[in-house]
Amino acid sequence: DSKAIGARPDGTLELEGGKTCQADLVVGADGVHSRVRDSLGLLSKLVELRDGCGRHLVPRKESDGVNSQRLESWTGGRRIGIAPASRDYNYVFLCCSADDTEGRMQQPFNLAAWVGRIPG
Repeated sequence: DSKAIGARPDGTLELEGGKTCQADLVVGADGVHSRVRDSLGLLSKLVELRDGCGRHLVPRKESDGVNSQRLESWTGGRRIGIAPASRDYNYVFLCCSADDTEGRMQQPFNLAAWVGRIPG
């Protein structure tokens, strides 16, 4: 496992620590502030939207109680959704407005800002 920090037009993927590897296809799915995309000069404009959403794959535990359910909750200005993604993971989305600084904190994730709003 190595963190990708950039890519080159010839399909070379640049990894943290100075290593590189060759690829036929590189998909830069590393978020809105993508280092992979930016290393290729592909960004023409970054627009800050009024609302945003963090999406996460969370390991499933039997004790969660939501593993076979799909849940969605609107609480104030926030929206939370949970759905099974696979046998081992749940898909979780957390949406809030741009002025919700606690809710927007994704890295590191601010669990305390959301825990009281999760249904159940």
